Amino acid sequence: MNYTDEQIKSAMIRYEKNRNYQRNYYRNKYQNDPEYREKVKLLSRNSYYKNSEKKKERYQIQKEYIQAQRRFRYWYNKNDIEKYKTKYPDDWDRYKDEFTQKINQM
Repeated sequence: MNYTDEQIKSAMIRYEKNRNYQRNYYRNKYQNDPEYREKVKLLSRNSYYKNSEKKKERYQIQKEYIQAQRRFRYWYNKNDIEKYKTKYPDDWDRYKDEFTQKINQM
């Protein structure tokens, strides 16, 4: 789809107007409303307690990958990926496809 400059300009104007409207609506109606704030705090607290076990389970499932990813980021930021490859060959063999994709994206 090719858009003309006028169509792009009008879409951007509509987007900005909508964002300003939403921002002002929240600021005027909800931001300073104590009842709304308490309701949101209660909902977030309940959600946290209800889903904390799920997050722990998800972490335990992905624990090895997360640890390998952290180690890789550490060595990547030090610009010494070769040392990572020699120090953690199992991690590199297992996740090298994903890590090389991330290197290319960065």
